[in-house]
Amino acid sequence: LAKTPGVSGSQLVDALNLPRAVLASIDLSATLRQGLILGLLHPTKVPVWFGRQVKALFSEKLALDIDDALRTRPLFKDFVASGGYIAPLRQAVPTKAEELFMSDIARRIPGIRRSERAFITYLNNARLTSFEAAHSAMTAQGATAEQFKILTDFINMAGGRGTLPKTLEKYSPILNTVLFSPRLQIATLQLPRQIGRMLLSNNPYMRKEAAKALVTFVGGGSAILGLLQATGKSKVELDPRSGDFGKIIVGETRLDIWRGYVQYARFAAQMLTGERKSAYGNMNKAERNEVAWRFLQSKSSPAFGIMVDLLRGENYQGKPIFKDTTGFSKVAMERVLPLAIQDIIDAMEQSGINGMWTAAPAFLGVGALTFVNDFVRVKERIANEMGYDSWDDIDPKTQREIENRNAELQAA
Repeated sequence: LAKTPGVSGSQLVDALNLPRAVLASIDLSATLRQGLILGLLHPTKVPVWFGRQVKALFSEKLALDIDDALRTRPLFKDFVASGGYIAPLRQAVPTKAEELFMSDIARRIPGIRRSERAFITYLNNARLTSFEAAHSAMTAQGATAEQFKILTDFINMAGGRGTLPKTLEKYSPILNTVLFSPRLQIATLQLPRQIGRMLLSNNPYMRKEAAKALVTFVGGGSAILGLLQATGKSKVELDPRSGDFGKIIVGETRLDIWRGYVQYARFAAQMLTGERKSAYGNMNKAERNEVAWRFLQSKSSPAFGIMVDLLRGENYQGKPIFKDTTGFSKVAMERVLPLAIQDIIDAMEQSGINGMWTAAPAFLGVGALTFVNDFVRVKERIANEMGYDSWDDIDPKTQREIENRNAELQAA
C-alpha cells in the first residue's frame, strides 16, 4: 500500500475506513452494544456513564475535561499497566484508536466526530470504573498480577475490544478495511473462554463477576424474551436455524438484544444441520457454502462488502441487486447511511410513524431489522383506511373480498 502511486498507504487505508465510521455514527450505540455487559455488571453506574456520553456528544470541551479527569484517577495507571484499554480522545495513531473510527477523513464530516467522542467517553468510563470496582476487593483477597491481567482482559472483551494475534496487531487498520469490526468480533468469540477462566480462578471476586455476567446477560435476556412472549407483546423463535432466533419480534421489526451472539448461534446451527427455517416456519435445505458466504458478507466492512455484493449480485440477506432499478441504490444506502438511521427509515416505511418508536432502541445499540414487505404494508394501509387497527381485525370473509377486488393488493 505504501507504494501506491499518488497516494500514501495510510491515506488509502484512511479512505477505505471512512464508510464504516459513517455507518457507526449518529447514535449512542456504545450503551447497549459494546458496553452492554459492563452495564449489566454495574447498573447503578450506567446513568453516570450515559450522562457523560451525552455531554461528550454535544461539547468537545466537556469531552476533553471528562477525559482529562479520567486520566488523573488514582487507578488509571494500574489499569493500563495491567493491559486495560483506554481509547485516546485526542489525535491517535490508527492502531490505538477505536476501530469504528479509524479514519481522519471521517472526523471532518459533521456529526461523526461527535459520535466518536460519545462512543469513547462511555466506554472509557465503563472500563476504568469496572476495574476500580474490583481493585480493592481483589487486592484484599491477595490477587496476583496474573489475576489482574485476566480481569483487565475480561473488561476489554466485555467492552468490545478483543485481543488480536500479535502478527495481526500492527495491521489492524488494514484488517479493518476488510472486516467491519474485527476486535468486536474476536471479543465476542474470546469472552466465553475468558468467563470460564474467571469461574475457575482462585479469586472469589473474579468468580462472582463471571457468574454475575452469565446470569445477567443470558438469564436476564431470556427472562425479557419470556416475559414478552407470555404477555403477548412479542413472538419468540426458539429454533436457532431461523433468522428470528432469540430476537424480540414486534410486527415486522426484529430487535436483537444479544450483542451479536445469536448470529454465531444461527450460523453454527445451519452449518451443522444444513437446514434453514423460513419466516413462515418452513424448513428448507441450506447449502453450507452459501451459509458461510452470507455470514462472511454480513461481517465485512462497507468498502469491501459492497464489492462482494456487486460480484455476487446480491447482499448478505440474499436480496438481488440488479433485479430492478432500486436494487443497487438500496445496497449503496445500506453501506453509507448510519445504521441507526437505516433502521428507523425501514421501520417507518413498513409501519408508518409508529415504526420509528419500535426501532428507536437502535440508537442505543440494540440490533434492529425491519422486513419491508409491500404485501403487509398495503394490507395494513387498507385496514387503517377502513377504520380497523390492523388487517387481522378484519373478518376472513371480508379479507377475501378485498383481496379479490383490490388491484394494488394483488400486485403486492
